[in-house]
Amino acid sequence: YINFRELVGKGVTIYGQQEVIKDLVARRLADGGTILFETSDVSIHDFVGRAPKIRFRHEGGDVELACDFIGGCDGFHGICRPSI
Repeated sequence: YINFRELVGKGVTIYGQQEVIKDLVARRLADGGTILFETSDVSIHDFVGRAPKIRFRHEGGDVELACDFIGGCDGFHGICRPSI
């Protein structure tokens, strides 16, 4: 136990990564969106261009997503890091 209020004069809120994921997935599904799991061979193309793309394999087929933009929020070991 760390008493942050005593140490720094205010409290802190901790929002664990798995809780964030659960909330984001629930919201996306509630909004009628699609979420794909178990994808492979993910690659980023034209990251800084006007029509960036994400290519990957899903359920045995090749898929290409045409994007307005790509937010590289997939972490240190993520596929976007080399493109940023």
